Amino acid sequence: MTIANKVDYRDTYLKCPFCLARINNWKDMTTPFGSEVNGGSCTCCGAVFMHDRSGKNQGEAFADALAMAHGWDYDKAMQNTEPYEEVTVRYAPTSGKYLLGEGSRTDRSPRFIFIKLIKPGEEGA
Repeated sequence: MTIANKVDYRDTYLKCPFCLARINNWKDMTTPFGSEVNGGSCTCCGAVFMHDRSGKNQGEAFADALAMAHGWDYDKAMQNTEPYEEVTVRYAPTSGKYLLGEGSRTDRSPRFIFIKLIKPGEEGA
């Protein structure tokens, strides 16, 4: 799924790519394994997200977001039995700007990884 068709890149605040609600509730939290992460959930549609501040840990941020979507059950999350949608957004909270494009392999811009579980009867975007 591409966020380019939904979000106005001139916006100065982060939006949920699934429902376009304003996101301003990310916080530091501790995973069940004791890792410190930064993330939250959309108060409108329930999508969860993790913030990869460095752009270097997208895989870990993705795994944590998927686990958070499954109530922090990493085993269930990694079994991948429930359908979900995933969107990665390049957004710099310090400047309040979206960063266009995918970024290069060596790009270290901050990213937000959003995951939304698809409920039975609900269609993906």
